[in-house]
Amino acid sequence: MKQKLQLIIILCLSAFYANAQMTPTDYLTGISSPRGLAFDANGILYVAENTSGNIFKVTGPETYTTFASTGSYNNNIAFDDNGNLYTGDDFFGRIFKIDASGNQEEYLNSTNNNVSDPWAIEFDTNGNLYYSSSTSGNIVKVTPSKVSTNYATGFFTPEGMAFDSAGNLYVADRNDQILFKIDPAGTVTTVLSGISEIRAVAVDANDKVYFNQRIGFSTRKIVKYDPVDESQTDIVDSGITGSVSEIAFDANGDMFFTGADKVSKVSNVVALSTTDFSINNTFNIYPNPAKNIINVSNKVASYKIFDLTGKKLIDGYNTTNIVDISSLPNGLYMVSLQDKKGNNTTKKLIKK
Repeated sequence: MKQKLQLIIILCLSAFYANAQMTPTDYLTGISSPRGLAFDANGILYVAENTSGNIFKVTGPETYTTFASTGSYNNNIAFDDNGNLYTGDDFFGRIFKIDASGNQEEYLNSTNNNVSDPWAIEFDTNGNLYYSSSTSGNIVKVTPSKVSTNYATGFFTPEGMAFDSAGNLYVADRNDQILFKIDPAGTVTTVLSGISEIRAVAVDANDKVYFNQRIGFSTRKIVKYDPVDESQTDIVDSGITGSVSEIAFDANGDMFFTGADKVSKVSNVVALSTTDFSINNTFNIYPNPAKNIINVSNKVASYKIFDLTGKKLIDGYNTTNIVDISSLPNGLYMVSLQDKKGNNTTKKLIKK
């Protein structure tokens, strides 16, 4: 009876917070035109300034150092599975690759790779790079051997992009005011339309989709879209200064987004664990930290492992109570576990 009462209270509180707008707080101020946000495998936030070309490594509120400077016009940023950071320069038509030590190279350019106005950059689970070309209206796929093909075409001004765990790619088309979805077969569908100023899109660990929107002349907000029931919920509807160009989540479910001259944070946006807390103890994983394998309970039916951007890296069914993680780079991950009754929970995993 006590457990049932606790669960009812938790569900009521969850429903309350799910329908309540959240207040952002300043996380990083005094910067100029922040355009890109990304977390590395260790949960460290990186922020790219547009006009200065600077990329900052942010270790806490108002605490940052200059990680690299492209000397160009940075847009959205992303990490590959090897810990390299990528940023697009839409002015000169280039994509830079920066390793963990801050060494950079011009990875793709307009002369050799026909790069045109790259805005957002994303990676799929096979290591292919995707970028949105904001003037050509194309989404371009680039293999690890730098072979480029048009993955989808016919957009007006595609900017922000984000993959969900099923491999669907969501695209924010600013001038068309549309949120699109491209499925793994390349089929493009309209998810939502009439979204003024949409530029940023993100997908959380539960495959909920977030995007920015402007209402009227000055009211800006961030909206959560549920692909299952197609509901929309305002997450932030005040405290946003300037157009939002990127949204990112950390491992704790906190949301970060860019504004005119700062990065803001909204805590506890995503519930990363199940509301059925009675099964949590049956879902232990060990050792943790782990090097090559983790052990899971025989009550676990299936598992999925995500990086901090929400990208699914490993999934499978539990037949041996052992999960091979040797292919993962060192860092912090989220492990989603499901039992035979369909109950779910999420655990943090440190790969060393």
